[in-house]
Amino acid sequence: MGDSSHVIGQNLVDAATVAYRTYLEEFFISKDDAIADIFAETIPAGGGKSTTLIVEDYLGTWLEFLGARQTTASRAYSQTVTLSTWAQQIQIRRTDLTYDMIGNVAARLRKFLSGQMSYKEQLIFDKLVSASGLGPTGYDGVAMIGTTHPNGPAGNQSNKGTAALSSVSYNTAYASMTGLKRENGEPFRVVPKYLVHGPSTHQQALEITQSEIRGAGYSSSTAEGGTTVTAAGISNVFAGTVTPVMWPRLTGTQAAYWYLVGEGPGGAKPMVFLEGMAPTEQIDDQLNSPTVMATDRVTYGLIADGQAAPGAWQCIYAGIL
Repeated sequence: MGDSSHVIGQNLVDAATVAYRTYLEEFFISKDDAIADIFAETIPAGGGKSTTLIVEDYLGTWLEFLGARQTTASRAYSQTVTLSTWAQQIQIRRTDLTYDMIGNVAARLRKFLSGQMSYKEQLIFDKLVSASGLGPTGYDGVAMIGTTHPNGPAGNQSNKGTAALSSVSYNTAYASMTGLKRENGEPFRVVPKYLVHGPSTHQQALEITQSEIRGAGYSSSTAEGGTTVTAAGISNVFAGTVTPVMWPRLTGTQAAYWYLVGEGPGGAKPMVFLEGMAPTEQIDDQLNSPTVMATDRVTYGLIADGQAAPGAWQCIYAGIL
């Protein structure tokens, strides 16, 4: 493309492009994605469009060394994850750029990029709530959220509940996650860390995880033989056990969904995010380019290669109502 420095108004477009790149740095390169990091371990693509992940469950336990080392068996699983390409863009009229004296275009570009920060989070959410909340098929051949995860020490194991979020269901989830075992009977050693919930269950989540006192109901027989129902405040043993995280995406059909999310040995998480190319700028901002000449619009875009996929199902317990 030829030199556009002499084109009238190009300097104003160039200034907008500088602002765009500044905001790109702010929102993508220097910003953590908290929700995505809770659910997924980011793994770089292995140089190809598809990457095969190997998961091994060692079946043996520590053995006394009696003159020779013994190699224990392991059950190996594999899962292939294929990258997809994702894109977003905003088009701005040339006249909006060249006659902008008060910074409207810069503000529009900043709002545009701030709205795209949810790139990883959106892909993770869409996978997680797919199949009516059961999620995609994991490395063990069944849905990521379910009651039939095979090869437990005594058969299938579960990471799914159907009860609304409460102290009782939270206790069930906590006990289930921390009680999961490998095929050889050894614990998975998952540490619960977050209670992820939607706006409509925010109060319950805070009461469960942060309140020092919680209400408990009692019933007792009176002298006349009737039943008196009373309530009392008792110590909340769950306070501080995990961090509550409100996820605004959990609305509508998923409004009552809730997740206990933990981390396993080696940083294992319930999902993986395969990253090829992180969100990268695509800009058509030269006023004498064929596209700008044909549309009278300048384009600021983003493109990325990535994919969310199931990871360690042991690191999540879901309440799917």
